[in-house]
Amino acid sequence: MTRLYRIMWVTTLVLAADAVISLERHLPAILRSTTESQQVLTPLQAQLDKQQKTLDALQAELTAFHKEVNERIAKEEKQKLAIKSVQAALAKIDEAEALRKAGDLFKAHTTLLSTKELLWKAGDFFTSEQARFRGLMTPIDAVLGAWKNGNGSVDVSKITVILKPLLDSISHDN
Repeated sequence: MTRLYRIMWVTTLVLAADAVISLERHLPAILRSTTESQQVLTPLQAQLDKQQKTLDALQAELTAFHKEVNERIAKEEKQKLAIKSVQAALAKIDEAEALRKAGDLFKAHTTLLSTKELLWKAGDFFTSEQARFRGLMTPIDAVLGAWKNGNGSVDVSKITVILKPLLDSISHDN
């Protein structure tokens, strides 16, 4: 068994020596190939880094543009809703006037009263016209007071003469 052991030991030593010699022979080529690969990869990495920065900048611009578009759409939707709210208030004022003419001052009063909040909120949204919307509160209050006291001769003309042009103005400007 010792002879077999010695043969295996010698064979292993010869194979190891051959591997070392072979490695020494190919090592310069491997090192040269590795160095060349690194020289090629370094400019490529720099180019990729530059392209990534450009992509990041484009992504940031795209995100900002997307946000701006969404904000503009949201504002337009809010404007449409605010205009519809003013249109609804005008319809309620007309309804209150019809109720007044029919002699139902209580329902007319309640209907006209419900328009105040709509018009006040419209003034909050259309800040350039806020004074005109707020100015409607005085004639509305005057009509409400008259109707509450049973005076059915007071109509809503002082309100509509202000509100209709105001509605036209916000509808065309926005």
